[in-house]
Amino acid sequence: MLGLAACELVDPEVTQEITPSKLLGGAAGPLEHSALPSQEWRVALPGTPEAIFLERVVLTADRDLSFLRSIRFSVEPIDPASGLGRKLVAWSNAAPRGTVLELETARALDITPWVVEGLRLVPEVAGTVPPADVTVAGEALLQVDLL
Repeated sequence: MLGLAACELVDPEVTQEITPSKLLGGAAGPLEHSALPSQEWRVALPGTPEAIFLERVVLTADRDLSFLRSIRFSVEPIDPASGLGRKLVAWSNAAPRGTVLELETARALDITPWVVEGLRLVPEVAGTVPPADVTVAGEALLQVDLL
């Protein structure tokens, strides 16, 4: 009699870097919505995706982030002719404390078309200008459901 070994198929997770960007500090006043630059992602996928979901976004900074009132990330296609449009994928509407901020994500939104086409991650921030320059970086965790 042949025995079958139990195996569990696990869909892969892909970590994508949010490149460090500097927010200029010093001058009093409100932050511009576009204070952080957009970033283009071309994600190397481990197979043919059935669905891709943004599971987690964590930002880290070299100084306290309490100057932020909110931050939002949207995805849009690198090629505007694709017709995909812009979708909100991550946000925080609370003033953070400290140097690490985990954002809420639109976990139910399938972002496969944007990832396959190549996407631009577009941040929008609200708050006050920090007293000194702050470098913000981070990472995003994508859950890839394979065919």
